[in-house]
Amino acid sequence: QDKELKASLMKEKEQTNAIKDMKKLIDDLEAEGKTADNLKNKLFSKVESNKKLMKEIDSMKRESDQQDKELKVILMQQTEQTNAIKAYDAQNRKLMVKLAELVQKE
Repeated sequence: QDKELKASLMKEKEQTNAIKDMKKLIDDLEAEGKTADNLKNKLFSKVESNKKLMKEIDSMKRESDQQDKELKVILMQQTEQTNAIKAYDAQNRKLMVKLAELVQKE
């Protein structure tokens, strides 16, 4: 009877230890799950933040492209104005030469 009691107590102790081990394992798994959820949430937040940044970058690029177009137009206008001034100067020089020729003839 003493042996049976010892065997029963040993079995009960083993079961208690197994239950403790299972509880510990469940607690560890829950902690890992919370950590995984936290990491998932942080990752999701980073992804959303990156999407927002990409939209801002796209917007800035569109603005920059628009400014480039406007600058090209201004440069073309300045080139046209410069060419017109050069043509005016050339015409003016021709008229001065003709005027000088007329003055010499008189």
